[in-house]
Amino acid sequence: MAIKLLSENKLSVSEIAEAFGYTDTFTFSKAFKRHFHQSPSDCKGINYSMATGMIGQARANIRPPKA
Repeated sequence: MAIKLLSENKLSVSEIAEAFGYTDTFTFSKAFKRHFHQSPSDCKGINYSMATGMIGQARANIRPPKA
């Protein structure tokens, strides 16, 4: 999971983006921010217990499409 890798602060954002199949950091950053409402750089080195709260918050914000 990208947020876990960011919290460990061992890899750069570009290395994490590449590990998740993104060819450029910009596209990864946009997708990450859309999901978590924070940039990947803002999440580097955060306490992972805070990160798991962000995951729950992001899931709560996902709305199913209207039928």
